[in-house]
Parts: sequence; structure tokens; C-alpha cells
Amino acid sequence: MLVENPGSFTQAALEAVAAHNIVNPATGTFATNIVNTNDNNIATNSVATVVGQYAIIDFGRVLRIRKSRMCGHNNNNGDGSFRVDYYDLVVHAWTTWCVVPTRTGATWSEVIQTEQLTDKIRLTLLVDDTKGFNSNVGEFHAIY
Repeated sequence: MLVENPGSFTQAALEAVAAHNIVNPATGTFATNIVNTNDNNIATNSVATVVGQYAIIDFGRVLRIRKSRMCGHNNNNGDGSFRVDYYDLVVHAWTTWCVVPTRTGATWSEVIQTEQLTDKIRLTLLVDDTKGFNSNVGEFHAIY
């Protein structure tokens, strides 16, 4: 699939795989260990403690995404949630893609979403998990 953005670029868009998510360490405002959000190690976690804190995963290239997947942590009750936004390359703005719940234990969730073309995603805490009022992310990926 060819991505065209008038006046900006034309680039072939690959289907995203887990390896694309770990090219650049996550950046943003998570309270603790933000780089663990996408370090390819489910034994390490990042933590958001205040609604609105976010982590951005920059793929470093335009990719096709259609699934979000999160690995949880045993420090969650599973009653919190994160909003996942993708960066819309046409309007140059963040657009909501889906909402994912916090996960209990180091298990993966995988949710099929609508296909998008983007070069980065943002994970923003919507509802803080009630277990210690910390929302832990073992790992997060957007894939095809």
C-alpha cells in the first residue's frame, strides 16, 4: 500500500510487527520507567499514576496498524483504562483509535481495530487502576 500526503511524502507502508514498536524508546509523561512501555520485556513495566499521563511510541516510519495489544502486570486490578491514539498523517493531529483496559497479570490482550496508517501512537491514562492507584503496563504494541 502506498501512502500519499500532499506536499509532504510518498512512502510504502509496511504492516506493523512487534519489532517496529521497539525501534525507539517511549517518551512522554508516565510517572515511572516510561521506556519499559515498549522495551520488548514483559518482566519490566512502566507506570502511569495520574489521569492524562501518556506514552508515545514513535515507529520511525509510516506503518499500517490494525491491532492493539497490551501485556498487563500483577499490580493491576484490571479496572483502569488507556486511550490509544494514532497520529493522523493527513490532518496532522492525534485521533482516538480505541480504549483498552488495564490487564491483570503478565498476559496479552489483542483487540482488532480499524486499519490506520501512522508513524506513531500515544497511550493515555483515562481511568486509573484501583490497585494502589497505579496503572502498570508490561508492554504495549500496535501491530497489523
